[in-house]
Amino acid sequence: GRSLLDFLPPEAHSPIGRALMEGRPISSDVVATESDTPLRVILPDRSERWLQYSLTSYTMPDGARRILSRVTDVTERADRDERLRKSEEMLRRAERIAGLATWEMDLQNEALSCSAALLQMFGLEPSDAPLTREILRPQIHPDDRDVTMEQLIRLPDRGSPIDYTFR
Repeated sequence: GRSLLDFLPPEAHSPIGRALMEGRPISSDVVATESDTPLRVILPDRSERWLQYSLTSYTMPDGARRILSRVTDVTERADRDERLRKSEEMLRRAERIAGLATWEMDLQNEALSCSAALLQMFGLEPSDAPLTREILRPQIHPDDRDVTMEQLIRLPDRGSPIDYTFR
């Protein structure tokens, strides 16, 4: 048997890893904090994996404290998440360089999701509330509002993209 410590990278910042390395007891607060947090491990062949631990602490009838752990290999998900993060960063960089912004509308509830660049163009602050046509409308020049909103409403029925300029 090998110790979990054999697999933790030297720079591991896991509170459980630090407690194990220092020989300190592991509190239930640390267990709760660490549960479901992916942790990078280095296997004996020096390959890297991301493991997600689901941890629960409990007390035995004799008073001994125990930790029960379920470990799931989430390396593929972590790799996908990293590729998505890089792709999103490249899109943000390209938008900034080209002076562009992107948005998408959910036709069911008319909620808009947009890039930070669009919010910046309209002088809006990022918010957890969905961007709606009602919020967007005042950002468009009064002379362009009706035509722009009409273009937006008719777009799904067109079946083809449009190029449209408004102030």
